[in-house]
Amino acid sequence: MTPLRQHQVRFLLEQQQFKLAARLAETVSEAYRCAGNERGLSVALSDWGIACWRLDNNQQAAALLAEGLSLAEKLNDQRQIAYILHHLGNLSTTRGEMDKARPFLRQALTQYEASGDQRGLANVLSDFGSMVMWDGDVETAQSYYLRSVAIHKKLDNMPGAAFPAGNLGYLYLTLGEYEKAEKQINEVFRLAQRYGMKAVALWQNTNLGHLALAQGNYAAATHHYRQVLGSDAGEETIKEALLGAATVIAASSSPKKAASLLPAIQYVKNAFPPFEKELHENLVTALPAVLSEEEWRAAQAQGEAMTLDEAASWASVCLPRPENRAQLTRVSPA
Repeated sequence: MTPLRQHQVRFLLEQQQFKLAARLAETVSEAYRCAGNERGLSVALSDWGIACWRLDNNQQAAALLAEGLSLAEKLNDQRQIAYILHHLGNLSTTRGEMDKARPFLRQALTQYEASGDQRGLANVLSDFGSMVMWDGDVETAQSYYLRSVAIHKKLDNMPGAAFPAGNLGYLYLTLGEYEKAEKQINEVFRLAQRYGMKAVALWQNTNLGHLALAQGNYAAATHHYRQVLGSDAGEETIKEALLGAATVIAASSSPKKAASLLPAIQYVKNAFPPFEKELHENLVTALPAVLSEEEWRAAQAQGEAMTLDEAASWASVCLPRPENRAQLTRVSPA
């Protein structure tokens, strides 16, 4: 039963169900530890660490990944070593520690190539692309995404190709290449629907909302964000949609309501992706300027009392109706 549960952990991670994944991975780790199965324990610890990282428990994530890496090195398990180095790189990227992320991801890339793990290589290329994009190197990011897509297609792994292809659409969005972004995002959305990848489809819905928002189409943005906020999307996708929704709400002359969403929008990691970073900076700069100190404090207190699910429901209620979508340029994306 333990290997089956390990597969369930991976499935939960793919579906962004990180709390459930963390609880199950902890149980699986205990079972492997009791059985003296070091190979299984290394895998379970690394997946538990990934779940903790996604839940912003970075200290615990680093400790679990380090223990898993130590076991993998003891066993000379090259694929597992690459897998853990890969996610140590991701952890460092989302903490804004690019000086640490780059060598981790480069080592993982080398290890995947040496072990012949083409799927792992494709995955790390996509994440390496995101790291360099966050660091401002969009040309290299694009080349990594395209290479990742090509490897997945060669492996006939179209669901795997959806992730770097989705990252490519997001890259075009951040560059302001809206026609290319729309084409790419819609292609990934259709791909996700074809293969039943609900989490990816919802991610693309958020990106379509961002695309509409960037072009000043508040009606379309509202439609896409509502699709996500009323779903069982993962925490990251919900928070990204909340950022867009808060921008629309602020732009419709409801700054206090928008401010009440900010506590829930604290990203599950310590850094925002580029587009969300710009939205967040606009909101935290503009909203205190248009609210009194008392209104700001009250909105923050209201937000701090809400769970993420409650914030998503509140945002859906607060999003404007078609007849009431005035723009407030000070809080809209540049």
